[in-house]
This record gives sequence, structure tokens and C-alpha cells, in this order.
Amino acid sequence: LKQEVINVESRKSFITAELKFIGNRIKHNTKSSHEFVEQMKKDSRTIALIPEREVFNKTTLNHEPLINMEKGKSSTPKAREFFEKIDKIFDTFTKQ
Repeated sequence: LKQEVINVESRKSFITAELKFIGNRIKHNTKSSHEFVEQMKKDSRTIALIPEREVFNKTTLNHEPLINMEKGKSSTPKAREFFEKIDKIFDTFTKQ
């Protein structure tokens, strides 16, 4: 793609974006997920690793934003810990 989108006069590419990776829906209990995480951590272009959690399914089924679930009063300590972690992950997106 980078070779196809060029300024004809200068022969310079119009594409200036950097490739970044986000690992998503990573299970905690499978060999393939552990291998995937290991490989992703070796790549400097990896900016985030997002675990697979049921809360993502709930937000989709309930048509409710993740932020609303985070503010919910029924959050368990484990859920609050997850939301703190996911907030930090999402913050990394804006800093890239």
C-alpha cells in the first residue's frame, strides 16, 4: 500500500502512519495466549494487551458503554481492579 500511494512528482509516500499492535481478547489460561503475549512483548510496536473478560460481552449485549459499567455501584474489587487496568491501557492509545 505504501508503494501505491505516492506523490508522482516527488515519489514520496503519502502514508506517514506508524504501525502499532494491540493484542485483544487474550485468555489467561491457554498455551497459545501465553505464546502470543510473549511474542507481542518482544515487538516494540505493541502498545497494549487487552485481556478477554466477560464484561466486554455484557456491554455489547446490554448496549451499554464500558464506562457506565465502570461507574456501576455493584462493582466487585476484582472488577474495579480490571477497570483501573483497562483505563491505563486506553490511556496508552492517546499517548501514541
